[in-house]
Amino acid sequence: MLVMLFHYTTRYDMLYGHASDYPLMISRGSFAVLMFFLLSGYLTFKGLPKYAPKSFVRNRFFRLYPTYWLCLIITGSLILAFMPSLAVSGKDFLLNFTMLQMYLGADFVDGAYWTLACEVLFYVLILVVCLFKGGKYGGHVIIGWFLLQLFLMIIPDGGVFGLVKKFNFYLYFHCFMAGGVVAILEKQWLTKEHSEKRPILMIIALCVAMVFFVSQQFIDHEFDSGLFMAISVLLLGASVVFYSKWGGYLLGFKNSYHPSRGLRQFPILCICCTRI
Repeated sequence: MLVMLFHYTTRYDMLYGHASDYPLMISRGSFAVLMFFLLSGYLTFKGLPKYAPKSFVRNRFFRLYPTYWLCLIITGSLILAFMPSLAVSGKDFLLNFTMLQMYLGADFVDGAYWTLACEVLFYVLILVVCLFKGGKYGGHVIIGWFLLQLFLMIIPDGGVFGLVKKFNFYLYFHCFMAGGVVAILEKQWLTKEHSEKRPILMIIALCVAMVFFVSQQFIDHEFDSGLFMAISVLLLGASVVFYSKWGGYLLGFKNSYHPSRGLRQFPILCICCTRI
């Protein structure tokens, strides 16, 4: 809803201008896209040990591409029929079918599709992880990405490094990885064998998430979006603690501690908490 309101108020005004003074502006609604990436990363890393490479590719393909292609054809046809001046070239239209037009230099049929390119490349990374011991290295991937961000911070901006930095920035992987940090935290929090390590693991996980925001958002002078995401991570982490202690009882389960009971409702609780 935040993203939709942003496009119908602030973004519309930026692109076309309202006919008169508009009473409502949701200038920060676009930040909810970052929250979407956060939740996507959380849910993906949460199920990482269960993924088989072939089924992972098949499921993600059929969940994304058929619907996307249908929307692409409908949108492209309507634009061509009623707003031909905004239509893209035939080559760019075909490149849009890949979902990667943002990285291929093609014009968007609909600019709102840019988030899907980030999702697809994130799934490619997860597929690579799945190929090595069934996705047991999710935590290593997050730490590796964190180290890469530190390296990119200290190298110069010119030449090839400048292109790498720009590509890295538009991946938005820092949001997905932050969600992964919370997913790993949840696994540790709900494992009885690690009960004595829970407080320190929570502190480490949240600190690592904050470093992502500092390296990717604050330094790029987008304090508002970084703050928005930091609060989202804290709320998502807090919902893990909340659910492990009281969530099962609220949902009618006697044993709220054991991870095998009641966790199907957990993503809904996370979404509600982050929205609040």
